[in-house]
Amino acid sequence: MWAITQRKGNKIKMVSVIVPVYNAEEKLEKCIMSILNQSYQKLELILINDGSKDGSGEVCRKYAECDRRIRYIERENKGVSATRNEGISLALGEYIQFVDSDDYIEKNMVEALVNRIEETDADLVMCGYTEVFPQDKDVRLPEIDKTITMAELGKEYPNIFEKFLLNSPCNKLYKKEKLSEKFPEDLSLGEDLIFNLHNMKNMNKISFIKESFYNYIIGQGSLNRRYRKDSIEIAERLYIESMKLCNEFDIGKIAEIHISNIFMTFFFYGLTDLFAVSGYDKKKKKEIINSWMKNPNIEKAAVHAEVRRTVQKVAVFLVKHKMTRALEGLFILKSFSQR
Repeated sequence: MWAITQRKGNKIKMVSVIVPVYNAEEKLEKCIMSILNQSYQKLELILINDGSKDGSGEVCRKYAECDRRIRYIERENKGVSATRNEGISLALGEYIQFVDSDDYIEKNMVEALVNRIEETDADLVMCGYTEVFPQDKDVRLPEIDKTITMAELGKEYPNIFEKFLLNSPCNKLYKKEKLSEKFPEDLSLGEDLIFNLHNMKNMNKISFIKESFYNYIIGQGSLNRRYRKDSIEIAERLYIESMKLCNEFDIGKIAEIHISNIFMTFFFYGLTDLFAVSGYDKKKKKEIINSWMKNPNIEKAAVHAEVRRTVQKVAVFLVKHKMTRALEGLFILKSFSQR
């Protein structure tokens, strides 16, 4: 049982919970209620409606009228990174937490993370999360339950990155004073990881709680894919920037497997969507895949990636050996199997 700890002479600090809202009418109420019903009550909820076209605004206004802890902002669509950045600038709390508007959190999440950050004087606390599918759940937990210094990051890196726990901002509590870097607003993939890595440069200690408090909802709509022409270019920038930052932490070699896995995952999605949903003719698809196969960073990532799924293992082998026609055939077959 988690209990609010307050050291003698210390005031209970405020937590600012930032929720970017975009077309989340169906799930938004559950999200808001999970925050307002937290066992830790000294919080403010910042709801920023990022140009929603459904009834999300009405839901936000209804709750804002009933609870003084809610601050509601409505504006034109600018994207999730710009929305989170605006939330940080508006936050009055000493601590910052992010929740996505279609997710929800456990009743004691804020309390548990505040307790840990107060007990350890960490700059960032990270917990596990649960991926909630329509018919299943997948719990992802840190392999460690302790506080480490940044000097120890290299040793613990595999435990942190194995289950993609660092990527999201939502399973974390941050000291606001340590957030000097903003979310990159020109990125639409991997912006969370870049934000975390940039701000970790200002931190001294990170603490991990081996328990899941955050519920990440993956509905049927989340599974519908569309082809993005710039997905590989964006993923390549994420790869380059992540490697640069990890080299600054002196964990480049340790991190390279994980970052290569992320880049190759985007590459696989790009190939899948190119052949399944892009609508391009055979000539255009061949032109695109040939350009990707000549990309030195894709080749480098393939050398270091350690993927698990059979199709991805085959694809990595084909990239390593520059077998473009075989790779094309593999994803043609994959696209037919998904119809």
